[in-house]
Amino acid sequence: MDHSLTTFFSPDHRRFLRGAGLLILIVLWQPVASQAQTPTPASRPATSTLPVLKSDESLRSKVEECLRIQAIRDTRDTSLVEVMIQVDEPPVGMGFDLFLQKGERKLYVGPLAWSPGKIAHWAYNVDVSTENGSFSLIFLPSAVAVSKLKRFDPFNKVKNLDSIWDGDSIVKTSKISTQRIGGMLDRKPPSIDQAREDQTERLQGDGTVIEQFKQDGNLVAARQALENAVNQHPENATDWFNLGCLLIIEARHRKAVDCFVKVLKIEASSSLADEAQLQLRRVGSYLVHSASNGDADAMCGLGLMYRQGWGPKPDRLEAKKWLRSAANEGNAEAMSYLGAMYAQDLATCEDNPKIKSWYRLQTLEMFRKAAELGNADAMRWLATHEQF
Repeated sequence: MDHSLTTFFSPDHRRFLRGAGLLILIVLWQPVASQAQTPTPASRPATSTLPVLKSDESLRSKVEECLRIQAIRDTRDTSLVEVMIQVDEPPVGMGFDLFLQKGERKLYVGPLAWSPGKIAHWAYNVDVSTENGSFSLIFLPSAVAVSKLKRFDPFNKVKNLDSIWDGDSIVKTSKISTQRIGGMLDRKPPSIDQAREDQTERLQGDGTVIEQFKQDGNLVAARQALENAVNQHPENATDWFNLGCLLIIEARHRKAVDCFVKVLKIEASSSLADEAQLQLRRVGSYLVHSASNGDADAMCGLGLMYRQGWGPKPDRLEAKKWLRSAANEGNAEAMSYLGAMYAQDLATCEDNPKIKSWYRLQTLEMFRKAAELGNADAMRWLATHEQF
């Protein structure tokens, strides 16, 4: 096969990839970026029979040939790269755990599996610095990956996959093109059951609390134990991360945002920070869904995420849009944040009396309305800006 990537991923292919068909698997298995000292998934599923690994190096070149990759960087959220993988009629059954090579680190992306002789399409979101024009994916043969996917296999594509190819890891490198794509915040969030499955997979480490939760499923007890842990040791980024995962399961998304932001502040540059950024994007998809149903608190949360660059890259226009929507619904917190943004605009806008007057009036209006509704930050601002 000498087809180019452009041929395999034409606009029609991309529309297909983002359609409702096979992409249900992609929605259920969004990317992971947890730290891996060695390329080994965090946990082995308790259910589903594991397929047999069959080593055959004579098939390596054919297996490598059937794996085709295209990567597209989002023009709006420039650290977000959508990786599209086509598995083109593999000669044998295949199951892989995917890892992103990121400097010296290997970051877990997710599972991939397919039956022999079939064509499959997969897509994952990953964080790749804008300084990098290409990246490498590691395909590690994995029976566990197949077992994971069998639990979410509505089209029975891997149901009867009882053996898969085994051999040394396959490394594929791809250049990154740029275009407008739908990021994580644009995607429908998973159901409650799917979120529990997904977030349990993302829990970090093997501490007592995490192991107990995986055994007994007692969400409240695990969450309370982690809340106590971060109160006693607020510098522990892993506990903050795991608490955020449990809060997502409980649908307490604004609280989950706070936890992942703590991780970013404690470990600004690490594998855990990379995963926290991806988790913030996932939380954002829940907030978008809630905001579209009129939830003012979710609107405010989205405004903060865009304002601070928590998950998506900073975008003042998007931040103002969501904060203004929340303020229009009477959310005092959003009014206070919007007032602060208008005050910043006033300080940096061009020296035009009409423009400055407009920003000054908007700033005062937002802070006064927020203060009337009892917002403490707005009250403090007004008390210290009497001559504003």
